Amino acid sequence: MFPHSMADPNLYLRGDGILLHLYVDDISILNMEDATKAVIEVETMISETYTITNLGPARQSVCIKIHCEQTGSGSNISLSQMVIFSTILERFNMPNGQDGATPMDSDVKLDLAKDQEENELHDIKGYQAIVGSLR
Repeated sequence: MFPHSMADPNLYLRGDGILLHLYVDDISILNMEDATKAVIEVETMISETYTITNLGPARQSVCIKIHCEQTGSGSNISLSQMVIFSTILERFNMPNGQDGATPMDSDVKLDLAKDQEENELHDIKGYQAIVGSLR
């Protein structure tokens, strides 16, 4: 009834415009506007086996803030990860960190370290913690 997506094993697609996305114990149901009746059928089918709570339109999913705005020509959806990035910057004492198009000047030529001190990262644990936070 819901074959899973080849791109994401937690995403299930149905031919009538219904998508189910699973994350731990949450199911997000995404649908085209004309599939509202089908969503009710899917919710009924799921509720026959599991206790469910319909929390309405999603406002956040996996640290991504979701904003949906109705316009005269349809809906606009915007996604933001500002909350998680602000949290990471605060955690590593970089609250005023500046963003950039690239992490560094693309015209800088890199070369190998010339001596052992230059070759060592002094705070490997701190570096690993920052990189690990970005997953």
